Amino acid sequence: MENINVVAAQDEAEKEVQQIEERVKPYTFRKLNSTDLFPMIKLITKIGIDELTEVFEGDTIKKIIDGVTKKEKNITGEESDVEKEATANGEKNAKGKEIIVGIGVALKLVNKIMEHIPSCENDIYTLLSRVSGMSIEEIKGLDLDVFMKMLLDFVTKEEFWDFFKVASEYIKRLG
Repeated sequence: MENINVVAAQDEAEKEVQQIEERVKPYTFRKLNSTDLFPMIKLITKIGIDELTEVFEGDTIKKIIDGVTKKEKNITGEESDVEKEATANGEKNAKGKEIIVGIGVALKLVNKIMEHIPSCENDIYTLLSRVSGMSIEEIKGLDLDVFMKMLLDFVTKEEFWDFFKVASEYIKRLG
C-alpha cells in the first residue's frame, strides 16, 4: 500500500512540475549585444568578480560532475529510468551529462546573484528589462517561480557564457 501512495505522490508532483513548465513565459530574450556590456559589468562589479569566478573553479564543477555520475537508485533499488537511458548499449550519454553539469553551474551562478540581490536589485531588474522588452515594473510583478526561471534562462543564454569566457580571458591577461 505504501508503494502505491509513493507512486501516486510522485505522479502528482510530476503533474505539478509539468503544469509550471507549460505556463507561457511572459518574456523572450533578444540576442545580447555590445550595449549590454556595461550593465553586465556594473552588476558583476557589485556581486564581485571573485565570487562569480568561484562558480567556475574546478572544485565546484568537480562536485557537480561527481553528483551527476553517481548512480541514482529508485525505491526498489534498481537503476532509475534516467540512468538506464544514460547507460543504454553500455555507453554513457555524455551530452546529457554536459547539459546537467551546465545547469548545475547555472544554478550556482543564479544562487550567487540571489545572494547579492539587496545590493544590486535595481541593476538586475534593469538588465532583465533591457534584454526582455518587459518593463521593470512588469518584472517586479512576476511570480517568484517565473522570476527565478527568468534568471536561470538569462544566465544559460549562449551569449552570457560567451561574455564570461571573454571577461575571464581579459582578467587573466591583467593578472
